[in-house]
Amino acid sequence: MKIQSFNNNFLLIGLRYLQIVFLSALFLYFGKSLFIPLSFGVLIAFIAYPICKWLEHKRWPRSMAIGVVILVVIILFCLLLALLGYELNIFLRDMPRITDKIGRYSPEIQIWLEKTFGIGANTNRPG
Repeated sequence: MKIQSFNNNFLLIGLRYLQIVFLSALFLYFGKSLFIPLSFGVLIAFIAYPICKWLEHKRWPRSMAIGVVILVVIILFCLLLALLGYELNIFLRDMPRITDKIGRYSPEIQIWLEKTFGIGANTNRPG
């Protein structure tokens, strides 16, 4: 009787943890439009706080230290956007060569997919 009671309690505790994990995952999934930007903000704050404290220790006014750190964050973000634009420009310039290579290797890729995974051009789709 005592072993069965222990097993039931263990099962109930396990189900409770499973329920908490499932509801947390559901909450995070549907709240991702809020939590992703919020997480980036918290990350930036964690990184910026020691820098602000260091500047304050060097006798900078708190508002000036915060302003400088925010300005540096904005400049870094703009540099990342410029880098992304540069890389996108290179990708678009190379796009004709990429499509040409894909066109040349397409039959080989189709043969490999059919041999490896059984996915072919004539594979029936369900439904």
